[in-house]
Amino acid sequence: MFARIGISAVTDFLDSATLPIRAALGGKLTDTNPRGAHKVVLLTEAPDGVSVEKSVCNGDAAGCESAVVSLMQERRKIVLDGFPLEAVAGLCFKHNYRWRFHSPGSSQNGIRFVIEPGKGSDADAREVRL
Repeated sequence: MFARIGISAVTDFLDSATLPIRAALGGKLTDTNPRGAHKVVLLTEAPDGVSVEKSVCNGDAAGCESAVVSLMQERRKIVLDGFPLEAVAGLCFKHNYRWRFHSPGSSQNGIRFVIEPGKGSDADAREVRL
């Protein structure tokens, strides 16, 4: 009995560890939001430290995917609202981005994620040069 539970825990851990890879190989963003509303917001910070949000795209996942990918190629900080965790993790894995949850009570469409360029990116190099 104990061996069976232990093996099950290991396989569950391996499944969760490979989730970003499987999502990246899956390709497109899947529309699991019951309302179908997704929002892509560009997050910029002013010199005085205040964050400003500028809406880039509202609509279905397929329509917002090109906006997300183009902003990621520009190495911008983005807020995704209403996207499934698997899609966000896959995009971050593919484009060397980090993700985190953003104020859980502030979203009307589901969970909000802040995604930003990962280590070793051009954005980190610019910060070091300044």
